[in-house]
Amino acid sequence: MQMQPIELKEPRAGNDPSVGCDAWLGLVPDQVPVADLALPATHNSACVSSKRFHIGWSWAKCQTLSIADQLAVGVRAFDLRLSDCFHEGQIDVTHTLCSSITLQQVAEVVARFLAAQPSEFVILSLQRDWEHRTKWTEESDILLCETLHGTLPLAFYSESLPTVGELRGQCLVCTKQMAAVGVAAGGWPEQFFVRNDCWDLTSVNATQLAVSAHVHDCLDECSTEQPTEGDRALRWLGCNVVVGIRPPSWVAGQVNTHLREHLQQAYLDGGRRSRSLGTIAVDFADAATVFAIVVCNFWVQFPAPQERVACFRSLAGEAGRSELHSGTAGLVVAKEHDVLPASAAVGEDADQSDSWTLVQ
Repeated sequence: MQMQPIELKEPRAGNDPSVGCDAWLGLVPDQVPVADLALPATHNSACVSSKRFHIGWSWAKCQTLSIADQLAVGVRAFDLRLSDCFHEGQIDVTHTLCSSITLQQVAEVVARFLAAQPSEFVILSLQRDWEHRTKWTEESDILLCETLHGTLPLAFYSESLPTVGELRGQCLVCTKQMAAVGVAAGGWPEQFFVRNDCWDLTSVNATQLAVSAHVHDCLDECSTEQPTEGDRALRWLGCNVVVGIRPPSWVAGQVNTHLREHLQQAYLDGGRRSRSLGTIAVDFADAATVFAIVVCNFWVQFPAPQERVACFRSLAGEAGRSELHSGTAGLVVAKEHDVLPASAAVGEDADQSDSWTLVQ
């Protein structure tokens, strides 16, 4: 679905440079369909530290940033695997092993963030952890629903395609193989996401090829496809993969680097989005990878040079320029007559060079 150029909203004043993209959805006009966005997401989002010491935690750990820090750098969709194996009156977040953070704590962080940043919305993708599924009961469903309803400003499903403006300040909960909870937590159908998961591809190379195929499919400038019903859903690309006995931390760096470079190359090649990149979920999210996904929204939406420069300045902040300068090596900032001097990266007046300028 090709996006039409739209008017840039006023940049948010006083953007905190230490968190960069803490309110990037505030730059997106209300009428933009959510299905047209590129949304940064994380896989096993709350698996940062373990509830109890376990030698196998290195294979369960999938993130280094807390939920609050992920929100601050621009992540807007979270993948959580849930269990009720201890039956302690709370839903645990697990990845076979138990994380130190509970669903209640995740919900409280998200609720505080949305109260502080009403321009934003958050998506939670919930499913039972496979290893603990047999311990999940109807009482677990009830406890889960009570946690969500008691803490979060939930977005409720309607048959019309949701827009950014309709979801601002709310949390959209989508469940997988938990139909009853999905209905009670807003009614969003499982089919709201069209999922393309790489976890079982068994190699880094196969995952990189899958990521490349997804990006090419979305950015193919020669695409003549007409919008389909599938374009009304939100694409979800899971970039995580299990490679033998290697822990996720060993794999994620290679996959995330490939993703950033491929997003850059797609635009260097002159690609023009015909369909949304959708939600892109990664292990071990960092500011550079999240920023590379976020800016995909603005290359299409803000074609005018002065608008794009204002957008990047607002996203990065004046003092935040150095962090992005060192953290997003190779990220395309501007093209042809719409370029920024390499020394400025994302803020100073554009020069009149006729070449690509990259963040070095």
